[in-house]
Amino acid sequence: MRRITTLFYLALGVFIVSPASSFAETKWIDLPVSTGGAVKALLGIPDGIVKAPGVVYSHGTLVRRMGYEAAKSKGYDVADYVEALNKAGYVALAPVRDEGVLPDPNNARKGSVGKEPRPSLLAGIEQGIASLRAAVTYLRKHPTATGKVGAIGFSEGGLVTLWSLLNGLDANAAVLMSPATIRKAGRLNMKNASESDGFSDIKAPVLITLGEDDNPPILKGVKRRLIPKMKDEGVSLQTQLAYPGDHSWFWQVQPDHFSDIQAFLDQHLN
Repeated sequence: MRRITTLFYLALGVFIVSPASSFAETKWIDLPVSTGGAVKALLGIPDGIVKAPGVVYSHGTLVRRMGYEAAKSKGYDVADYVEALNKAGYVALAPVRDEGVLPDPNNARKGSVGKEPRPSLLAGIEQGIASLRAAVTYLRKHPTATGKVGAIGFSEGGLVTLWSLLNGLDANAAVLMSPATIRKAGRLNMKNASESDGFSDIKAPVLITLGEDDNPPILKGVKRRLIPKMKDEGVSLQTQLAYPGDHSWFWQVQPDHFSDIQAFLDQHLN
């Protein structure tokens, strides 16, 4: 996979991704959200595309808590998923949530990533729901729009995507990649989502993917709660639950995994 050269203009607070890759124009935009203000979102448009379906990628907790650059330095670069979606022929938009960012992610005295308080978690998930809804609206109005938009969410982004679907997200397909349970999130955790009465209103087909060595709470919550509930409620559901990796395996675009996602998106968005 070709590397994207990224220049970060700290004074302006704007990222500009170099168009060194010939397959896409990639840039950062400001995406207004209903929870207040705007979030940065990475937009990728394949070169030569006149019309194409759109896909929103919602990232995991690591990016929100540590920030884009710090997460990238640890091997989780949101731009990789935008690039992969562009190569697959989709216009891609990846909002980068900023609620709950640690003041110094590498300083234990400032609080470890695993000790985020509930109000911060709730604010992060709520901002994610607002960001996803805003991103879907943005792609539906984009000049390249075909009328179809998909949503992919990993970890906390998967939980965000689930709650968004339960709240009437207007998506044509959704992928939940190792969706987080986040028991500490209270009313917005997976247990409460799985007990929601909103599943009958989910019209989009859903694909759920897990790693065979994924986090135990995720394996338990998805297999024992979420999947049975979706099946009982008649959600159009596909599952792939034994990819050869743990939770962090999904930080990077894995060819076999992404080919399954692309096949699912192609089926429902093209």
